[in-house]
Amino acid sequence: MLKSLILFCILCFGTLPGNNLFGQSPIENQLDSIVNSEQSNYNKVLNLVKLAGKERYIAPSKKIILKALEISKSDGNPLLMANSYYSLGNYYFFHAEMDSSLVALDLADENLRGQDDEMLKASILSTRGGIYSRLGDVILAITTNLRAKGILEGIDTQDLDSLGLIQLKGKIMVLDNSLANLYLKTDDYNSAL
Repeated sequence: MLKSLILFCILCFGTLPGNNLFGQSPIENQLDSIVNSEQSNYNKVLNLVKLAGKERYIAPSKKIILKALEISKSDGNPLLMANSYYSLGNYYFFHAEMDSSLVALDLADENLRGQDDEMLKASILSTRGGIYSRLGDVILAITTNLRAKGILEGIDTQDLDSLGLIQLKGKIMVLDNSLANLYLKTDDYNSAL
C-alpha cells in the first residue's frame, strides 16, 4: 500500500509543469541550453529575452532576464543591454510593479541612445503607454502610443524581410487596438474608430 502511495505521488507531482522532481524545470533547461550554446553573445541575449517573452514573463523568467543582462553587461553592447532592460521592464509590468518597470525602461532608453533600432524604441514607448494607462493617465498613454505608432510608420519597409514586415504590421495593429481602447476611455468614439 505504501509503495503504491509513493508511486502515485511521484507520478502526480513529478509530471507537473515546472516541477520536475528529477532535475531542472523546462525553463531552466532552455536557459542552460541557450547559455551553453556555441552562438554569439548577441544571439544568446536575443534568444533569452525572446524566451522570457514567450513565457509571458512568469516568475521564473526573471532569472532568464537577469542572465541576459549579465551577458549584455559583460559584452558591453548597449543594444543588448537595451533589449535586456526592456525585457525586465516588461517583466515588472506583467507583475504590476509599475515604478520598477519605468526604471527598467529608462535604462533601456539610456542604452538605446545612439543605436538604430526603431522597433525597440517603439516597443519601449508602447510599454510605457500601457503603464500610463494602468496608472490612470489616459491622455499621456494616448500620446505615448501615438509616438510609438509614428516611429513604426516611419520605418523603411524596404529594409525588412518578410518576418520583419509581419512583425511591423503586428505591432502597428496592437497599437491601433490599444489606442482605440484608450480613446473609448475618453469618450472619443470617433477617434476610437
